[in-house]
Amino acid sequence: MTVSQRPAGVRALSSFLVVALAILLGAASARAQSGIDRKLAIAPDASIRIMNLAGSLRVVGWDRDTIAVTGTVDGADRLYMGGEDDSAKLGVWAEDGENPSEAHLEVRVPRRSTVWVKTESADVEVSGLSGSVDVYSVTGRIEVLGELRHLYVESIGGDLAIDGTARLLRAKTAGGSITFRGEAEDANLSSVSGDLSVIVRPLARGRFESVSGNIWFEGDVEKGGSLAFYSHDGTIELRLPKEISADFEIATIEGKIRNELDADLNGGGGANVTVTTFSGTIVLTER
Repeated sequence: MTVSQRPAGVRALSSFLVVALAILLGAASARAQSGIDRKLAIAPDASIRIMNLAGSLRVVGWDRDTIAVTGTVDGADRLYMGGEDDSAKLGVWAEDGENPSEAHLEVRVPRRSTVWVKTESADVEVSGLSGSVDVYSVTGRIEVLGELRHLYVESIGGDLAIDGTARLLRAKTAGGSITFRGEAEDANLSSVSGDLSVIVRPLARGRFESVSGNIWFEGDVEKGGSLAFYSHDGTIELRLPKEISADFEIATIEGKIRNELDADLNGGGGANVTVTTFSGTIVLTER
C-alpha cells in the first residue's frame, strides 16, 4: 500500500487560498447587499418624497419629528436622503435605471406628514399616517391603512387594498383589483379590467367604474348624497339597507336587472343612486 502526502508548503498554500477565497466571497456578499440605518430631523407636518423602484417599501407614521430609514439595498445602488425644515426627499439611486436593484426599506415619518411615493415593481405598505398620501406604482401591490385627509393611489397592474378613512379618496388601476373598507366623504374608484370590492359606511359622494371587471358594493348613501356605478360588461352587485332613502336610475342595454331589494326605488330623501351597464348584470339585494 502506498501512502502519499502533500508537502507542508503545498498544504499551507491551500489553506491560504481557502482563507483568501472566503474573504473575497464575504466582500462580494457585502457589496451585493448593503444595510441601511439613517435618520433625518424634520418638521412634524413635513412634505416627504420617497422613491424605491424595486423590492418593497413600508412607510409608517410615528410621533417623532424624525425620518428613520432601515433596510437593505442590493447591488451597487445606494440610498440618498436629504432635506431640512419642512421638506425632504429620499430613495434608492439606481446605477442602471433600466435594471434597478431590489431595496427593502422601512421608512418612519412624522404622523402628520404629507407623503408622496413612487415605485415601479416594489410593493408598498402605508400605515399610521393622518396627513395626505399619494402612492404610484407600475406593477406593485399597494396597501394603505389609517385615517387620512386625502389619499391618491394608483397602480397600473398591481392590486390596491385600502382599509381606513379618508376625506377624499382616489384609487385607480388598469388590470389590478381594488378593495376598500372604511369611510370616505368623497370616493372615486376605477379600474379597466380589475374587480372592485367596497364595504363602507354611508357615503356623501361615490363613483365606482370598471370596464370589464365586476363591482361589488355594500353600504349606504347619506341624505343629499350620490352614488354612481358604471361597467361595460361586468356585473354590478349592490347590497343596500332595506330602509335606504334615494332615487334610483338603473339602466342596461343588453344586460339583466335583478331586484331583490324590498325597498322603494323612488324613496326620495334627496339622494341619488345611478347604475349603468352595457351588457353586464345589475343585482340589487338587501344588506
